[in-house]
Amino acid sequence: MFGEQAPATLLDEFLHESQRPIYEMEVLPVVMACKIWIKYISGSPTVFYLDNTSARSACIKGDGANRATRRMLFEFVKLESRFRILSWFGRVPSHSNLADAPSRLCFSDPLLKACRRISVVAPAHLEQWG
Repeated sequence: MFGEQAPATLLDEFLHESQRPIYEMEVLPVVMACKIWIKYISGSPTVFYLDNTSARSACIKGDGANRATRRMLFEFVKLESRFRILSWFGRVPSHSNLADAPSRLCFSDPLLKACRRISVVAPAHLEQWG
């Protein structure tokens, strides 16, 4: 599992696109998870659970409502194609989403005790992808 604070420069890019960049912040970990665990999901059916309907719809379409999201999803689609990932995007309510606590930088949930936390570095700018 991972959970990190987004770099201020990346958040500024998201804020340029949206007053409340929740949508963008929900797409970001999908792309990051794909990049981090590519060796485990390559050539495999993979289910990504999201608790944000707009972000889930964007992932299904492979296209976003703004430049920042389009850029992230372009990177995701390239990874899907290159590594033959068979993606499925499911909806999960926030209270049932095991990733919700780590996304809020809270790692004390008893269900997470068996998980190994890894440190990741979120891109400082979207231009770092692609």
